[in-house]
Amino acid sequence: MRRPPASARRHLLAAGVALVTAATGLLAQQSPAQAGSANCRPTRYFQVDPATHDITAHNYVNCANGTKYVLPVSIDRWNPATGTWSTVASGHGTVVYHCNGWSPNVYRFMTQQFSLACS
Repeated sequence: MRRPPASARRHLLAAGVALVTAATGLLAQQSPAQAGSANCRPTRYFQVDPATHDITAHNYVNCANGTKYVLPVSIDRWNPATGTWSTVASGHGTVVYHCNGWSPNVYRFMTQQFSLACS
């Protein structure tokens, strides 16, 4: 089998990077190929403020060259009556869900589940 020319390989590589990037939801001002060449680190975490009842979730990538890529982020709540998750807050980079009560619930951020007296 004959190997494709270098320009075709670069286009296939760029298309593959774009496909993987689209699958992970990376949003950026630069192309995904440029982001992959930088020294980048993901930042993904959530925090709960007991004083305000706010659940805040963050999902982004910081690169050594100063570029910041915001990624899709959501907070989900488990509904035991239906056996399904429902999204209570979603966006890009940072989202906040403000609880209105003290009922015990199970929430999810990415793959992390946590129980909280918050509704």
